[in-house]
Amino acid sequence: MKKMISLLLALLLCCATALAESPNASLYVYEHDPRENPTAMRDIVENPDAVYGFSPSPAEESTLKEYVDAIDWTNTEQVTATRAQRQAYHDSMEELYDMIMTMVKEDRDIETIARTVSQRRNELRLEAYADDPEGLETVKKRNLDTYGSEFGPTPDSLYEKYGSWEMVLIKALGSNPGMDACLGFYDAYYDLYDLETESDTQSLANPWKDLTEEELRQVSGLFFTVPDGAEEIVYRRLENENLAEIQFILDGDEFIARVQPGELHGGELLNISGMYFDWEHEEEITVNGCYGTIGLAKTGSEDWIELCQWYDAASGVMYSLSVYTSDPDGLDLTAVTEGMFAPAEAPAAQELGEEYYAVLSGLEFGTAGAALKTAIAASQVCDFAAKHGLYNPDEEMLQADLLTAYIDMSEDDQAAFWAGFDAVQALLDDCLKDYEAKRPLFEDAGVVEIMDAVMYDPLNRLAWENLRDHTLTLGINEGVIVKTDPVAEDESGIDHQ
Repeated sequence: MKKMISLLLALLLCCATALAESPNASLYVYEHDPRENPTAMRDIVENPDAVYGFSPSPAEESTLKEYVDAIDWTNTEQVTATRAQRQAYHDSMEELYDMIMTMVKEDRDIETIARTVSQRRNELRLEAYADDPEGLETVKKRNLDTYGSEFGPTPDSLYEKYGSWEMVLIKALGSNPGMDACLGFYDAYYDLYDLETESDTQSLANPWKDLTEEELRQVSGLFFTVPDGAEEIVYRRLENENLAEIQFILDGDEFIARVQPGELHGGELLNISGMYFDWEHEEEITVNGCYGTIGLAKTGSEDWIELCQWYDAASGVMYSLSVYTSDPDGLDLTAVTEGMFAPAEAPAAQELGEEYYAVLSGLEFGTAGAALKTAIAASQVCDFAAKHGLYNPDEEMLQADLLTAYIDMSEDDQAAFWAGFDAVQALLDDCLKDYEAKRPLFEDAGVVEIMDAVMYDPLNRLAWENLRDHTLTLGINEGVIVKTDPVAEDESGIDHQ
């Protein structure tokens, strides 16, 4: 991907340099003939009276038909003024090149780069007409007729059309060959038209994997709740970056939530949102007790983008929630985030009794296959912790339910539980230090897939650690329960090797 982007940027920079050397308006003979480009000739017609030999086509299929009478294409003064306006638009594209390089350095995936650049390109296109209301209306009408939106094509519509995010990125940085031919830029951008043609057959596979809600919960270990009334919900995951994403529409606004385990660098929040704007009114906030920021940015259309980001230091997880909206004042984004990612509801006392305490109290030591049985029990309690989202639990509820379930056990069962707990904890502590050394044991026990899902996922490992730690501190705050004397480690009779 980086090689493709580097090539693309090199070509574009060459194009930008070539703009300064573009021909005088009186010399309109191109080195590369636009008449040999079907895409260009769909939108223009040869016009020997036009300043650069071509003018927009009035044909119904032409995407430039709205420009036929926008100016007099045979008038040097009018064409020169329009050319200057388009050159300013081309110059503004340097912002996109800088944006791409920043995201490449951050190892962002091709889809994130393409989405961000495509959106910003649309905005720059409209911003170029800030001092030309009539021209702005013409562009919006053309966008509406061509793409179904006056603000231009959406990244998703471009992906559906071209089949890869590589092509979406190239199209976002591309230039209309027909308009370039009408304004003397065709030779300057000729290599870019050729790159688009070549890339049509060199598309990259979509790195995102669409999942169901339950599948995303299982593979990510996340606990989340999509707001009531949400529509067009999409759950997906970028596997090579362990990045989970949820898209949905709520009250007409487009939301994108992202979650990714990671560490802060220099104490700064990581931008996992894929949104790169000059944020206005940015301020610090607290989301579910975690430090974060919220900011607002104006798009090139009439919409706003609001972004909330926060980091859960306890679980080592970065969150973001962004929204495209026309009414930011009527939206409480912080409330939406807290509703989506509230701490996981702790398992009920009955569930703890049946799926946690009973599993560990049922272990038998000094018998054949004890090590395999311990491995199976370890996989069961880890899976239990992960499925209940205990990487970010409601700690007070978890402590209370652990205590309730514990009190309901007989003294013999309590003693048996602590013996099983010590054996499983010792095994899992070894796994946390060097899972590969212990993995064959779980293969022999037939539960390696469950353990892989735990040990290779930071959130799932944290879920077990939280359950372990809350078990070890059971009842200390209440001053009621004291850990029953466990079977000493050397008396368990288990060889974890």
